[in-house]
Amino acid sequence: MNKKILITGTDGFIGSSLKHHFINSGFQVFGTTFFRTPNDEKEIQFDITKKEEFSKLWANEQFDIIVHNIGLVDQTLPYEMMHAVNTQGTEFMCEYA
Repeated sequence: MNKKILITGTDGFIGSSLKHHFINSGFQVFGTTFFRTPNDEKEIQFDITKKEEFSKLWANEQFDIIVHNIGLVDQTLPYEMMHAVNTQGTEFMCEYA
């Protein structure tokens, strides 16, 4: 299998687990991180709240699958931050896809 998959949030628990699963299943996996430095050329540091960041997402690649896995769940965070990541960031991702 030579399908290409983009997984957002590969520095999180679920995203990193998905990354390993799909690599072991034969996919070419590309990923985004926020908190940690990327591991290789198929991973980039990425801020979903900034629309201009989407131009960094491998412009020459065509993905068969996109798994959007970025989100904030801590209800004590400011509303504006949660909205920027969870709502606006998801809208940006849908436009990109």
